[in-house]
Amino acid sequence: MQCIVNLVYGVAVGIGLYFLHVPYPLVWATLGAVLRFVPYVGPVLGAGAPILVSLAALSGWTGPLIVLALFIALEPFTNLSFVRGHGAFFLSHNGRAAPAVPLDVFVALCGGAGSRPPRTRRGSRR
Repeated sequence: MQCIVNLVYGVAVGIGLYFLHVPYPLVWATLGAVLRFVPYVGPVLGAGAPILVSLAALSGWTGPLIVLALFIALEPFTNLSFVRGHGAFFLSHNGRAAPAVPLDVFVALCGGAGSRPPRTRRGSRR
């Protein structure tokens, strides 16, 4: 679910930045989508970089303010608290739900989980 939300966010940011004539919209869209996996500071960093670039590349204050408005407008539609109804992303294991950090889920999807066999207790027979 989070991967799809971040993909939609990245596409929307890329299209918005392209039409606002911000340099390298594909780079900022990719960076914004990937950084959304980092809790709390990721979306801020992902939006801050293109806003700073728009301050340098676009003339006047109107362009950077519209870029800022783009990120403010996109946040409620792609925030998991809006999509899921709660601010947490839960994984279910053995019938019990446990909160999981989205970055952990991303690392697990990239192959970090399952790279080692599970540990067994000493003296247990299999």
